[in-house]
Amino acid sequence: MGNSKGGADTIAFSVCHTDQLDLNILMGAATGPSIMDVMPPQGTAQLAETLRNPTRENVEKFMHLFAYDDSFVTDEWIDLRWNAVRDHMKRGFREARLNGFQGRKNYTGELNKVPNPTLVIYGEHDRFAAMDSSISLMRHYPNSELHILRNCGHWVQFELWEEFNELCTNWMKRQKQLQAMAAKQ
Repeated sequence: MGNSKGGADTIAFSVCHTDQLDLNILMGAATGPSIMDVMPPQGTAQLAETLRNPTRENVEKFMHLFAYDDSFVTDEWIDLRWNAVRDHMKRGFREARLNGFQGRKNYTGELNKVPNPTLVIYGEHDRFAAMDSSISLMRHYPNSELHILRNCGHWVQFELWEEFNELCTNWMKRQKQLQAMAAKQ
């Protein structure tokens, strides 16, 4: 399971280690450029700006872009994230993340080789990943389905946690039942 950058890592893992993969869940993940939205997406552009110029003000800007309803973004949340950014700068994580923006491989052409069940989840108001990226993932993974949730941004698992947990749990149960039935045949 991967969200955002973790989703990109999950996509790479699914292609490179299919034999070690059982079920695959992607949220706000992308591979390849969007043909429908401006690239990079607004949130991704602000995150890159925050990495290049780490200030509390920039952290606040990108925090407001994660959710459809950003009312949870309080000074306490911003300070928590700002402190994490400063800690990452001390540890050298910032440079590693900046370098990660360059040279990210587009795995779209290889997704058809991944037979594993894949659930793609997208928040309708995601400002970090384009909707057509999720549609592309669903179209290229041969055993996949896509769920687009309204009134939700990039953090589906946070904003609509009950629906997210129910969707994932029911999907995983259904996949396990299908796997058990196939094993009996």
